Amino acid sequence: ICFFNFYKNFNSLIIILVFYLLFYLLPTIYIYLNYYKNSKNIKFKIDKFGITKNGILYKVENIKEIKFYMTSNKIKNSGLTYFSFECFYFAEINLLSSEKIIITNLFSSKIDDMLKYYFKDTPTTKVRTFYPIVK
Repeated sequence: ICFFNFYKNFNSLIIILVFYLLFYLLPTIYIYLNYYKNSKNIKFKIDKFGITKNGILYKVENIKEIKFYMTSNKIKNSGLTYFSFECFYFAEINLLSSEKIIITNLFSSKIDDMLKYYFKDTPTTKVRTFYPIVK
């Protein structure tokens, strides 16, 4: 006995696939491409002296603050996620010279822990956002 009548349920299947594509898959692809564009051809080295970006050292003393842009579930370290893009986040490092360094989690899934470890005295803020896009 076949419980799925293909021709009768085809329209329902198309609606479900379109819904999945629009609300689940496309936002994730968009965020990934956004992060890739902002991370392409960049090399970082993070240590106790500061952040080296493509050979240029930004010393710890020159870092004003670090902001982490994350979804609510990422801030809470919740295992429950509703969307596939909730694992994406990025750090915005504001320098005293008004420059900004963006480090996405494509470099490391624990970039927040690394930055907090090396820059303990630097103020950090977690910014709650539904859709963590680098602008």
